[in-house]
Amino acid sequence: MGLIIFGVYTFLAGYNAGNMTSLQIQHYGIYPFVGKENFKSYMTANNKAAVIPAIIPGMLMLILSIILMFILPVFMTSFEGIALLVLNIIAFISTFKWHESFNQIWQTRGMSYGGRKPSYIFRFIVINSHRHRHTTFFLNNVSGAGR
Repeated sequence: MGLIIFGVYTFLAGYNAGNMTSLQIQHYGIYPFVGKENFKSYMTANNKAAVIPAIIPGMLMLILSIILMFILPVFMTSFEGIALLVLNIIAFISTFKWHESFNQIWQTRGMSYGGRKPSYIFRFIVINSHRHRHTTFFLNNVSGAGR
């Protein structure tokens, strides 16, 4: 049973990494064209549309990381199960904390300064891609593929 749960978790981790990267590249490119006055309604519509493709898979990953603490595959230690949960909690909290603060900045200042995108958009994409790569690295090592 632990192997099946881990398999579903691994699938969701790969899906979420690709999905989030695609969404970030797509949406951050669109933001300057939305404008300050329309940004809040754009984000509301975007969040509503993200429930099935992004929010539910992310929540399932968090739930499965909780389950994996108790139902471990044979190759996974309790420490690795706890580490997986901690990493998912950090990702969950940082997603809400960072997105909210970035949305506040973009809503009040707008997205375009002299026709150029602010450098923090690029930094945000890079930071998130690092987070996804660390999750993949962790999964490879836990599964034995990295050993």
